[in-house]
Amino acid sequence: MKKLILITLITLLTAGLSAVEVLSLDSALKMAITNNSELQASENTMKAAEKSMQSSYLALGPSASLSGNKVYLDPGNVTPEGNFDESSSYGISASQPIFKGGKILLSAQIAKNTYKIQKTSYQSKVLEITALVEQKYFAVQGFREQVKALEKRLEQSTTNLDIARAKLEAGLFSNAEFLQMRSEKLSSELDLMNVQNAYELGKLELANYLGYTASFEVEEFDISSFQTIMETLKQSDLAAQKALENQLIEIGKEHNPTIAISRINIDNAQKSKTMAGGNLLPSLNLSYSYNWSNNNLEEDFEGSGSLVLAASMPIFPLADNALDYQSAHYQLKSSENNLKYTEDAIILLIRSSCLNLFTSARKVESAKINNELAWETWNQMRESFEQGLISSTDLLSTEVMVINSDYNYISARQGFLESISNLKNLLGMEDKEQLIKYIDEMEE
Repeated sequence: MKKLILITLITLLTAGLSAVEVLSLDSALKMAITNNSELQASENTMKAAEKSMQSSYLALGPSASLSGNKVYLDPGNVTPEGNFDESSSYGISASQPIFKGGKILLSAQIAKNTYKIQKTSYQSKVLEITALVEQKYFAVQGFREQVKALEKRLEQSTTNLDIARAKLEAGLFSNAEFLQMRSEKLSSELDLMNVQNAYELGKLELANYLGYTASFEVEEFDISSFQTIMETLKQSDLAAQKALENQLIEIGKEHNPTIAISRINIDNAQKSKTMAGGNLLPSLNLSYSYNWSNNNLEEDFEGSGSLVLAASMPIFPLADNALDYQSAHYQLKSSENNLKYTEDAIILLIRSSCLNLFTSARKVESAKINNELAWETWNQMRESFEQGLISSTDLLSTEVMVINSDYNYISARQGFLESISNLKNLLGMEDKEQLIKYIDEMEE
């Protein structure tokens, strides 16, 4: 009966564990973009700028208004026709700016640029959030791989301790060597506990950022889908690498959000300078109005209209307008300097990211070979230890090598994924497949 209960409990536990949802990276990214309040604020700012732009362009057309009033006099005015104590009037007026020094059109164009800036800022925020989610997700995947490696290490340490205990009882092992194996097992348990805590904390941090409350696991740490481009990167020569780097720099100069915003700021500064010059020019406005009125002594409304063409020319003072123009000129120069600085900084980051991409691809291969060599060496040392050909110290030294190689292999794979993510975001790409396409074309 007890055995049946135990089997039932194990079955229920296994079913509960299998019910834990696997949260994919794509799902995490969609969740972050949907739920992130900072991104929602950026989106609303973008929409507000769009409406402001539309309003600015409407100012180029005519405007019209209706008016009306009713006046009661108490006491009224006595006239030969009678007591005048009530009057009514209503009218319509329209105006069309003909020339305002270009300020209305330029203001609308600046509003359009402002909308472009907010739209680009929104896209930049999407890339920023994407990079942060990918960083957190890759970190959790790395901790999960470390947990698996340390679980394997603990299993080995437990086996080693059992062998050491048997040898101690047979008189083939000293007490010091046995204690050394016991200490190694305790150290393995502690290391596993620390990494398990880091893994759970990493998942909690990711869940809090996503606003996700359900229990989940991340996907397996699998970079097999990147195997083709890693081979391409490893086999590429310096000329091919330089050609790809230059190609990606041109893409970054065109699509990087920070550079795009700096370029729009130059256009805004140029338009502001033109507007400041427009303050020295005359303005011309056309207006028309027609009004109807009557009073309590008249039955019919009398109407009258007027057409006005108004012109004005600034005469004095002119110094303030001239100073505004000079200020706008220096602001334009400042914007041009900022674009140059921004472009240089982004180009340097792209070059650095490209170099890191080429290096990380080779690091993965190197770490993989070293890991396989470490495990092969450990298996041989393990056999020798079981046969009593080497000491426990020799075996434990090999295990340290295995532990380090496991960590280096995990770190190399994580570093490669992060290098793809960082370079993609610098280039203003939302989809890594775009970057992979350019890397694949290196062979052609």
